[in-house]
Amino acid sequence: ILTYEGSVLVGGSSTVDPMTLSGPYPTEFRAEKFYPSYMMAAARPVIVSVSTAGPLYGSTVQVVVDKAADAPGFVAYFIHPGMSTHGQMMGSRSVQLPVAIASRSGTLVTLTVTMPKNANIAPPCGLHYFLFVTRADTLVPSKAVMMGIH
Repeated sequence: ILTYEGSVLVGGSSTVDPMTLSGPYPTEFRAEKFYPSYMMAAARPVIVSVSTAGPLYGSTVQVVVDKAADAPGFVAYFIHPGMSTHGQMMGSRSVQLPVAIASRSGTLVTLTVTMPKNANIAPPCGLHYFLFVTRADTLVPSKAVMMGIH
């Protein structure tokens, strides 16, 4: 499961009936959290604000990013973290969003991000998405902010 900070949580396994702790296919109860190398990057962008938490399909939102003034460009991702059931990850979805740099001021960069065009690309269904902003030069992502879409 992808977390808002960019780490990945992996846990357990499907139980076997009857549950067994030994043999060729024991039930696994451990969980691990993977921290990709980008999480240690010094120049990780920080999302300071988003103009709306519930944009309309096809609309644009203004995203203010700090600690990335020297970045030549950005990529934004709208990611539904998914849900896990019966040992399977269901519903995970990643959509790359168009981004334009609107302005730069000191260490802040204001981005204009275009939301998905329709529900076929990003279903609403009460789902919430992570919005990550990534430096185009280093591919280092920000921590995510949660957003819905209508």
